[in-house]
Amino acid sequence: MHTLVQEGIKPLNEIQMLAVVSTIDVTLEELRSEGPIKFSDLVGIMHDPETDWTHDLGRPPTGLEVMSACCLLETRGLLSFGFIGGLMHVAHS
Repeated sequence: MHTLVQEGIKPLNEIQMLAVVSTIDVTLEELRSEGPIKFSDLVGIMHDPETDWTHDLGRPPTGLEVMSACCLLETRGLLSFGFIGGLMHVAHS
């Protein structure tokens, strides 16, 4: 694991980051039938006001934290990245 440092934001600890990874994995599995989704849409899903991060993180994950979690899932072979129309998309493998 590594630590992301973002000015003005307290870095997530390992347990918090694993909560982001798990949430993304479950979310993409649920959306599998829809095919790849834009990365920006995934960030939007993670920032949905109905998603309660108060227990796990205290705040929604940043776009950089979502990207880091996606990269971890990609190295595990659970997610793939691709460019469609010049925009980065992600899909559950």
